[in-house]
Amino acid sequence: MTLLKRSRWSGSYVVMIIYFIGILFSVIVIWNNTLHTPSSLNWNSWAFYEWLINYEGGFVRRGLVGSVINKFYYGKELIAVNVLVFFAAILFILLATMFLAINVKNARSALLFIFCPAGLYWMAMGNEYYYRKEIFFYITILCACFIFQWWQIYRNRYLALILTGFIFVTSGLLPLIHETFLFYGWLLFSLMLLQLHQENGVPGKKAFIAYTVVSIVIFTILIYFKGDANTSEAIWFSLSNSAKALTVTSEPAGGISGIGWPLAKALSLLFITLQTGLASYYIFSIILIYLFLGYIVSENRGFDLKQIYLSKQLLLPFCVVAVSFLPLFVLGWDWGRWIMGIWYVSLFIFLLKLDKQIVEFFPNTIRLPRKIFVLIFFLILFSLGIITRVPECCFSGSGASFFYNPIFTNTILGNIKEFLSSLT
Repeated sequence: MTLLKRSRWSGSYVVMIIYFIGILFSVIVIWNNTLHTPSSLNWNSWAFYEWLINYEGGFVRRGLVGSVINKFYYGKELIAVNVLVFFAAILFILLATMFLAINVKNARSALLFIFCPAGLYWMAMGNEYYYRKEIFFYITILCACFIFQWWQIYRNRYLALILTGFIFVTSGLLPLIHETFLFYGWLLFSLMLLQLHQENGVPGKKAFIAYTVVSIVIFTILIYFKGDANTSEAIWFSLSNSAKALTVTSEPAGGISGIGWPLAKALSLLFITLQTGLASYYIFSIILIYLFLGYIVSENRGFDLKQIYLSKQLLLPFCVVAVSFLPLFVLGWDWGRWIMGIWYVSLFIFLLKLDKQIVEFFPNTIRLPRKIFVLIFFLILFSLGIITRVPECCFSGSGASFFYNPIFTNTILGNIKEFLSSLT
């Protein structure tokens, strides 16, 4: 109740009703895609098979949940995953709604929270994200946020110890579900640990260093146990016929097939994105969530909306969060999931006012003369203009970027090859 008193929604009842209707609609859509027909798959098959990665081919990252399902729900994998996905998604929605009610001061910001491209409404309406393993990350992070806020109110050292233990335990367990949790949790949890133990400075730094070392060690181990083609085949062979029947191929499918991918194949997807000019899609998405985030922060703290978007207080913490996710843009595919992570981690950091630690860590930002800044910004925009284009409705229209354009590939490259041939 103490936390709930901190909420000061000043919007009209109509706006609040719209918000809760959006929440209810999201729950209904998720139910319709999962528990309404639990024996059928109404969402992404790649994600479904990723849930079934297990240890039948030896220890491999991402295999914890799949091993439990394979042991206790063999032959009923689809029903088990649909039930798990539904209740995990609903728990996340409930926790996110509570967090919003406590920390967002007006109904306008609440509406932006639910209806933004990475919000609860589009998670359900777009039939995306809620069935990903990352839903456990958000649930865990929200639980940590609630404990952290209780500690902020009571300043109880036992709460600090409970949260510290919670952070270290979950950071050791959740990477076994998906190794990317370390990117979702490291920055946010590090900032929490620093503030929890900053009474005399040294314990806070020790907790931060210890957590960072543990995260690096765990991630290194999981990189080593990434699996290979043989592991992928063993996992596929361990599944029931009903689970394998969801794909037309007899080979490992979906997320299970990704276990056998070499690093070169994963990186190739990044280069294909750049070559086809679709990198602009992700640039637009990041800019969009930055705009939504800035509005919410402006409303919550009473900042001038016209100035906040170029302020150090907003731009610097957001860039730090985005950079912390950068390895996932390079090494992993499905960038939309990482943009979701940037949105939620940034939002939690700002609503908990942990961004002040980031700003204080960079007391002297680089101040470029106006002419040099304008020149650098021009070169960035010019480069993006050459290699990117506005994506079509289905990601693959009739257009092509410079690298894929027939004039370049056939004429220019052809002439270069002929010239080189003449020299030899």
